[in-house]
Amino acid sequence: LAKPNVLLLDEPTNHLDWAAILWLERYLTSEEMEGVALVIVSHDRDFLDKVSTMTLRLFELQLQLHSGNYSTFEEAHTLDQQHRAELAQRQQDKQDKMEKQIKEMEQRGRKTNNDNLLKAVASRRTKLGLDDKPWSYNRVGLERAGGHKFKFSYGTHLDAASEFAVENKEAQIKLKFKAAAPLGFEAALLQCRDVVVGYDQKAPLVAKFDLDIRARSRIGILGVNGSGKTTLLRTLVGDLPNLRDR
Repeated sequence: LAKPNVLLLDEPTNHLDWAAILWLERYLTSEEMEGVALVIVSHDRDFLDKVSTMTLRLFELQLQLHSGNYSTFEEAHTLDQQHRAELAQRQQDKQDKMEKQIKEMEQRGRKTNNDNLLKAVASRRTKLGLDDKPWSYNRVGLERAGGHKFKFSYGTHLDAASEFAVENKEAQIKLKFKAAAPLGFEAALLQCRDVVVGYDQKAPLVAKFDLDIRARSRIGILGVNGSGKTTLLRTLVGDLPNLRDR
């Protein structure tokens, strides 16, 4: 390979077999690559965990930088969102409590013509941002992520509110596959006997084998690139003939 100062890798493991991925992991973490900056785009979390030491997340038009590999980021992000949700709930509880107090104080103030009590109601309504002034905002329960009460030295109320804003969850992909009705028996759905896979009888890719595939079978096929995995599948579904003709 060339000797770069910065190496950009976009989905480097997509077409690599297991042995090649292991080699790439060892190479990227070797002493030879210590002085090289790596920027990797990948959906392979195991690969990222072994290679990366920082995580850059693109979410809602913003880049978020996290220290650590993918698993470290995922754990820290989950805890952060839980903490923000707790702060948001705490703020809502304080608002609900104050709104109830304002209602009760206003009723007592009007019933007794107590001007001081009504002034206190007006002050609390202002704190809740309910005084119909364009510059007013709700200050009740505003806290930073560190748990401190809001102060103007922190910035605007929007800055404070953003500290406990919970992210909208990213849309989850849902796939539905039509399945046949239960057959009511556990016999093999596919049986292979003396099957030989390949294109040349003198040089088969897979030697003679027997195989039963049942309704509850969950089979993973391993092998280096070029070993015949796809050819095996094509033979099982009948796209390619069995070299033993059975």
